[in-house]
Amino acid sequence: MSRSRSVCRPVATLRLAINSAAARCRTRRSRLICRSWQACCRVRGSWSIFAGNTIQSLVGAINQAIFDAVNRPQVLSVSWGSAEMFWSASARDAMQGVLADAKRLNVTVLFAAGDELATGGLTDGNAHVWFPASSPYALSCGGTQPATAGLNEEVVWNEGGTGTGGGISDVFPVPAYQSGLALPPSVNDGAVRRGVPDVAAAAAGTPGYRIVLNGSVMIKDGTSAVAPLWAGLIAIANAGRDLPIGFVNSALYSNAALFRQIEHGNNRVDGKGYDAGRGWNACTGLGVPKGADLVAALGAIPVA
Repeated sequence: MSRSRSVCRPVATLRLAINSAAARCRTRRSRLICRSWQACCRVRGSWSIFAGNTIQSLVGAINQAIFDAVNRPQVLSVSWGSAEMFWSASARDAMQGVLADAKRLNVTVLFAAGDELATGGLTDGNAHVWFPASSPYALSCGGTQPATAGLNEEVVWNEGGTGTGGGISDVFPVPAYQSGLALPPSVNDGAVRRGVPDVAAAAAGTPGYRIVLNGSVMIKDGTSAVAPLWAGLIAIANAGRDLPIGFVNSALYSNAALFRQIEHGNNRVDGKGYDAGRGWNACTGLGVPKGADLVAALGAIPVA
């Protein structure tokens, strides 16, 4: 079973944004959860839940969180997953059931899209997106890196051996919120299904993210950093709302102006994978957030 690296708190302004959200959320019984595989770190105003490296443990941990009547979390950030092919139909259905409950309870659940490019770290000649990131109930988070000289922008995170996951699901049909997009056909079978990721943010090792793990400060990277970053933005938006926004995908896809599109780069491995481009793409989704605009818009959108 593969996983993204454990990251809970971004540096600089992003760290301040998450801390600010947590401070305000205390008055509304809202929390930002940074959840990973076996290593977690604490963030002021949030908490972590440890889960073993099994599908059953992950499903149980998410179920425990969304039905927590004491803390009543509003946002879950999960930096864990593996290629869809490793999930049996019964295991996938169990996770889908928990995520459907989260949607019903107005809990936003974010998943890292993976750090092993379009093949998901496999060498069978096919592209593989990660699940649960490919779930239609999840907000899937991809990655970018600083552009090279001459391009005043971010590009797809691809450092050769590592880079953002993304592609077309082998399992899930196109969800309603992606129905208006020109989704690319799968490089595996040519079919059009659920596209991954939904959104993106900085994921490269430079400058990276400063975290505190077991009292030690370290710099980490990856889409495991992007998921809690996005969770922090949603937590800030929730802090200004009477009710949490909950399932946020439809609202994001209806407001493309809240993003900066990523038009350069790819997540290919030996030619297998996908390219960036205008509009949604299978490397960075809708793009990277315009933070202040995003928070303001989500703070005003009615709960579905």
